[in-house]
Amino acid sequence: MNICKHVAASLFTIGLLAVFAASLEADDLAYMLAETGGATNQFGTVDLQSGAFTLIGKMGAGTYAGLGVANGVLYTEQNGGLYSVNITNAGLTLIGGTIGNNIPVFGSTTSGLYGIAPVGLQSVPTLFSINSATGAVTSVGAVGVIPNGGGANAKLSVGSSTLYMENNGSLYTISTITGAATLVGTESGSFPVNALLFENSTLYLGANGFGVGTINASTGEIAIHSSISGGPNFFGALAPDPLSSTSGPSQTYYFSQLAEGGGWQTTLMYVNYSPQAVT
Repeated sequence: MNICKHVAASLFTIGLLAVFAASLEADDLAYMLAETGGATNQFGTVDLQSGAFTLIGKMGAGTYAGLGVANGVLYTEQNGGLYSVNITNAGLTLIGGTIGNNIPVFGSTTSGLYGIAPVGLQSVPTLFSINSATGAVTSVGAVGVIPNGGGANAKLSVGSSTLYMENNGSLYTISTITGAATLVGTESGSFPVNALLFENSTLYLGANGFGVGTINASTGEIAIHSSISGGPNFFGALAPDPLSSTSGPSQTYYFSQLAEGGGWQTTLMYVNYSPQAVT
């Protein structure tokens, strides 16, 4: 009887530790690029509930296509070049790409970086996958719902296993196999969507001049809840904080004193608290 009590107590303790660890990992912070033009583009963190912005540093002049995450590293794209972003000081390191071959729309899933750029004489908006190690791009396929020559107003999501796109008041999912977009729904209001982020099972948005809000991932309906304080109310992009919550390297865990044989066995139960599939 005492042995059973000890085993039950041990399992209960492990469960409490798992819940505690999950609660530490989940927060309401995100990385934010406040793109205001010139040399004043500010990079920092934003509280997704209150809108409070904390400056980390300035990313320099120019227009950035967005933020993306791969293997626990934050990236941005500017004028055809892929850069890693130092999250402690906003410093940029050129990874590669083709300078001048601009990808105006940039984002990521939990498995890689993606962008949308016009292709051919008709400027067909096309989805590309982007190699995070070299900056090389590979054509996936035409998006299909954006008119030829368009696409600059579209925004790709960061942080979800599903690639979302918002364009002109409508929310879409995009196949990373074919590039084709599928309509989810259209908002009834009129908010400019300048950034998309999936974090803590919620699809957030940044709307210039309005603030932080959410998009219903089933209907496309938008709700704004907080304006930005402590920084510019202009969104270049959002990315999850911590970065490892979306696409970090695999982790190895060790357990001591596992019994097997002689009438004894040890049972381990893993509970996945995230919205993402785990192997």
